[in-house]
Amino acid sequence: MRTGQIVRFRPASPVARDWKIPPESLGTVVCSYELLARFRARKERIDVSFARGLTLWGRPAEDFEIIPEDSDPAKAS
Repeated sequence: MRTGQIVRFRPASPVARDWKIPPESLGTVVCSYELLARFRARKERIDVSFARGLTLWGRPAEDFEIIPEDSDPAKAS
């Protein structure tokens, strides 16, 4: 993933439920980075900013799906 992409949680991700974030909420990738090689599982991490000032730091990238740039986010699935 790259900075500026629009993302939302994957349906199977428990994070949205734990943080009480509605499944239709869209966020913007603030930063994308990789952890050191010794952390092979869930290596890519992202920081995501949501509306209402909520930013999630260091979340596994696999918890999110990218909303294509050429789609209407309200209609994306």
